[in-house]
Amino acid sequence: MFKKLLITLAIVFLSTPALFAHESDDHATIEKPILFVREGCPHCAEVDEFLAENNLEDQVDRTETFNNAEHQAELDEWFDHFNIAQAQRGVPFLVVNEDTYYAGDTPIIAYMAEINDIEVIEEEYETSSSDTLFLAIGGLLLLGVFGYGIYSAF
Repeated sequence: MFKKLLITLAIVFLSTPALFAHESDDHATIEKPILFVREGCPHCAEVDEFLAENNLEDQVDRTETFNNAEHQAELDEWFDHFNIAQAQRGVPFLVVNEDTYYAGDTPIIAYMAEINDIEVIEEEYETSSSDTLFLAIGGLLLLGVFGYGIYSAF
């Protein structure tokens, strides 16, 4: 009898830590990335446009922070979680998991493109002969006005 009681107590004692185990972090497990945006933000609009063009809106939980104290508080908690300096806090901000985030439109778009095997083409401005001609004529006119100003001063 004493032996059974001792074994039962040992089992209860050894299983107790498992009963009280819990997540040490305040944040629940993230099922899909959380995208924090703000109405009127041009960088957020770039991310939204990319997601819409590539039908990726359902891959993130889009969270609007404008005029929403609860969402702003959640974003601030994530900033604190990742130890982001006050001067570097802003939107768009993508929380991928407890250890990974992306801040700014270009990194977020690059991440979403990479995980979805989408090629992002950087738009580059190419000058044309009309641009060169416009700059040359504008420069000559400016030089003429400046020269006339100096001539008139003497």
